[in-house]
Amino acid sequence: MASKPVILVIDDEKATRSLTQDALSDLGTIVMLSSGEEAYHYLEQAQRADLLIIDIVMEGMNGIELLKKVRQLHEHNFLPCLIYTAYSDQTMERLAFDAGATDFIEKPISFTRLQMRVKAHLQSKQLYEQLREAATVDHLTKVLNRQAFLHEAYKEIKRAARMPYLLGVLILDLDNFKTINDSFGHAVGDKSLALLAETLAASYSREGELVGRYAGDEFMAISFGLEADTIIASAQAMVRSVHAIELYEEGQRVDIACSVGLLILDCSRCQKISSSEHELLPALLAKADKQLYQVKQQGGDSVCHDFHCLTGMEVL
Repeated sequence: MASKPVILVIDDEKATRSLTQDALSDLGTIVMLSSGEEAYHYLEQAQRADLLIIDIVMEGMNGIELLKKVRQLHEHNFLPCLIYTAYSDQTMERLAFDAGATDFIEKPISFTRLQMRVKAHLQSKQLYEQLREAATVDHLTKVLNRQAFLHEAYKEIKRAARMPYLLGVLILDLDNFKTINDSFGHAVGDKSLALLAETLAASYSREGELVGRYAGDEFMAISFGLEADTIIASAQAMVRSVHAIELYEEGQRVDIACSVGLLILDCSRCQKISSSEHELLPALLAKADKQLYQVKQQGGDSVCHDFHCLTGMEVL
C-alpha cells in the first residue's frame, strides 16, 4: 500500500462515526458510510478499501449481513473487517467470526485500543499485498506472471458470459529480440522487455483488461469492446506505440517492434463455462498463437486476428 490506506467506517450513528474518524485520521483516509447498503454499493463499484470497521446493529442491512456479502465479494482478497457492538455475549461474537470478521471489539469503544488494533491489521494487509505481488507479478516486467494472468483471465471470461461485448485474447512477442540481445547485450534486452510491458500495460489499463508475461519475450493480454473493429484497432494502436519506443544504447537506437496474434471472443451465447481454467485459457491462447505465426510469416510488426464464438460446452 504505497499511498495512505483507506479505512471504511460503517455505522448508522453519526456521533460514533465522527469520533472514530477523529481517532483514526492519522492512520489513513477515512470513508464514513451510514448503512450496510451504502457500504456494499461502495465496495461493489470496486472502490478501494484496506480495512472495514462495522457496527453490527444498523437499520436495514445489519453488520453480520454486510460482512457475509463482503466476504462473497472479496472471496479471493484479504480485507480485514473489524466488528464492534454493544452486545458482548459470546453468541454475537461467534456470529461475527463465523460471518468472516477479523476482529471484534465491544462498546463502549476504547479508541486507544481501536487505534492499536487498526494499526496491526493495516500492517498485516500491507504484508499480504507484498507477498501477493511477489507471487503474482513478474519481477522484471512488473506485469502479471503466467499463472496469475491465466487465473485472472479465466475470471474475466466467465464474467463476459452472456454479456453484449467481445473479448480480445492477445499473444505477442518482440520481432527482433535475439538481434537485440546479440547486438546490445542481455541488459538492453531486459530493458526492451520492460519497456514493451510498460507500453502494453498503458494500452490495456481499463478495469477488466489484463497484461501478463507468458515466457521469455512473449506476453499476453485481455481486452474488450462492443465491436470487433474496436478491439482490432486498439491492438494496432498498441503495435504502433511499441514501434515508437525510444531506447538508445551508446548513441544507437534500439529498434523495438512486436507481432500480435489476436483471438476475438464472443461469449454472448455462453450460458456457463464448463472447461476448467487449466483447459480453457491454454486452448484460447493456442488459437491466438496461430495468428501470431501468420504475422511472423508476413514480416511481423502487425496484427493478425481470428474469431471464435464460445458456447461453454465445446472442446477447443
